[in-house]
Amino acid sequence: GNPITEINALGGVANPTLTQDELTLVFSGVNLSGGLGGYDLWIASRTALGQGFTDVNNLVVLNSSATDAHPSLSADGLTIYFTSNRSGSNKIYRSSRLTQTSPFDAPQEVVFPDMNESQVAFPSWGKDALGPLLYFSAAYSSDWDIYSYALETVEPNIPAGTYYVDPV
Repeated sequence: GNPITEINALGGVANPTLTQDELTLVFSGVNLSGGLGGYDLWIASRTALGQGFTDVNNLVVLNSSATDAHPSLSADGLTIYFTSNRSGSNKIYRSSRLTQTSPFDAPQEVVFPDMNESQVAFPSWGKDALGPLLYFSAAYSSDWDIYSYALETVEPNIPAGTYYVDPV
């Protein structure tokens, strides 16, 4: 493959995710200059395919002093899911924005009703005939398994700052 030199030159980078037009890139970076420490989420853009990514920025509103990694960006670039251990164990968080040039909102923890005690991580977008899905891994014990959930709206009885999904 071809290295993305302008991103790789930043240091320890991983977990790339792109918008459908491939003009916006979100990735994880570890201990990069300007970060909050440890793993942070970063965003970069380019004006056309074949050009280098520029305008690299730390997604400060999404990051914490804990590990924030494994982003999964929607095709339109307006919603992102990522893994963070800011609550003490791995959980998935969600954030959205109105346009590709507006900032992301403060992240909300995603609530999986039947998985409250498990660690969840590694989100990835998908879809089926009924609509969008979120694929992810969860660990109930020492083993990790793969799950999918239908993406839904915020439930009124779920505490503020959380996002609810329904099992498929």
